[in-house]
Amino acid sequence: MTPVMCGFWLQALALDKDSNDFKDARVVAGRIHATYEDNGMQFHLAMASAMRIKAEQPALFKRLAAGN
Repeated sequence: MTPVMCGFWLQALALDKDSNDFKDARVVAGRIHATYEDNGMQFHLAMASAMRIKAEQPALFKRLAAGN
């Protein structure tokens, strides 16, 4: 994991597990993980990727979290 992705992973870990942001991040990470699991995607990398999407493309993150 690159230092940048470690930073996004740490952001995910810092979220309150009862918050909507955490729940949305898990939904997005679950979608990423399910899509790329056959390519070796691990869930912690999917969670870091979800946080990166949230930071860089918030509209896409919201669509993924909503199931669109």
